[in-house]
Amino acid sequence: MKVSGCHQSEEGAAAWLAVRSYIDSARKHGISAFEALCRAFTGQLWMPPVPATA
Repeated sequence: MKVSGCHQSEEGAAAWLAVRSYIDSARKHGISAFEALCRAFTGQLWMPPVPATA
């Protein structure tokens, strides 16, 4: 939960950052924030492609 621009706990801040990171990564790969969240809530998580190793 956010209070006046701050999080009440470290756990809350960590959870918020994890969600933001997931959304930001999806958006960088052409997936909208809405689509990424829909996938997460339906158990079909979007995952970034794994780079091929040489």
